[in-house]
Amino acid sequence: MSVILSLQSFLSTQPVIDFMTNILAAICVLLVTFILSRWVKSSIARMGFKYDQLDDTLFVFLSKFSQIVVIIVGATFVLNSFGVQTTSIVALLGGRGSCCGLGAARHVSRWVKSSIARMGFKYDQLDDTLFVFLSKFSQIVVIIVGATFVLNSFGVQTTSIVALLGAAGLAVGLALQGTLSNFAAGIMLIVFRPFKQGDFVSVSGQSGTVKEISIFTTELATTDNLQVIVPNGQVWGAPITNYSVYDKRRLDLVFSVSYGTDLGRADTVLADLVAGDARIHKGPDPLIKVSALNQSSVDFTLRLWCDASDYLTLKFDMTRSVKEAFDAAGIEIPFPTTRIVNSTDPN
Repeated sequence: MSVILSLQSFLSTQPVIDFMTNILAAICVLLVTFILSRWVKSSIARMGFKYDQLDDTLFVFLSKFSQIVVIIVGATFVLNSFGVQTTSIVALLGGRGSCCGLGAARHVSRWVKSSIARMGFKYDQLDDTLFVFLSKFSQIVVIIVGATFVLNSFGVQTTSIVALLGAAGLAVGLALQGTLSNFAAGIMLIVFRPFKQGDFVSVSGQSGTVKEISIFTTELATTDNLQVIVPNGQVWGAPITNYSVYDKRRLDLVFSVSYGTDLGRADTVLADLVAGDARIHKGPDPLIKVSALNQSSVDFTLRLWCDASDYLTLKFDMTRSVKEAFDAAGIEIPFPTTRIVNSTDPN
């Protein structure tokens, strides 16, 4: 009985009552914090899913980040109610906070990169190549800003680092002349846009479809699906042939007949083939002319206009069709022959 009375008297003391009150208050605050954090997280996430023009990835990240912030605020309030100095904890976690800052900068940079790239893909009137270049450049800028913020949180004077880099800039520039020239050429390619992604070009002795124009290089895919990486300095410093700019191309073909061939008949055969192919444009008028008298042949030149997309197939089809038409008409196509004379033969 005495033990119970002693316990009652102990629990009725003011310090114990205050402690129990703080415990109950802390439990209530933590419960409210938990409910509020989940509500904030779900509300922000739903906002991103609700509107198609908003990026879902960003709002998922913001929802999780907001949930963490609410929990930290609630925990700080509870710790302060027990007299715990949260400033010392914040100082202890400063390094981890900087790491979080780097992680956040990385996520934000990736989001900025993807958002800018999608902007170029979304609208047909915008150049995809320009926005891919800008997306990568923006990602680098965000990472640099985040790294600067983290260094400042550790008390590092970034101005001194900038001054040091500026002093070393001349030496670095001399050592990286080729790289810097490629970077400058990349800027020129983006600004003046002599070609864009998807064009078939011939640059610096290489031909292929443009897959990507990056800061330092241009990637081509050849007709046999090989990857060719050309430095931008070589691309900008050499003549560029773009086969995809215009929707029409002229096809030049040369066919040879023997000297004994009736030229009028050969001309008629070629004209009939040209008139019967719907891929050949009627304007400008097709040209069929005798262009050369060689040692063993007479050459006919055909100049035909067609859609750029039909160029290769028309070239291959016309070559076969002319051979078959000449054979059917009895027109001889000369080819090199060798005659062996035996000097000991009396005949």
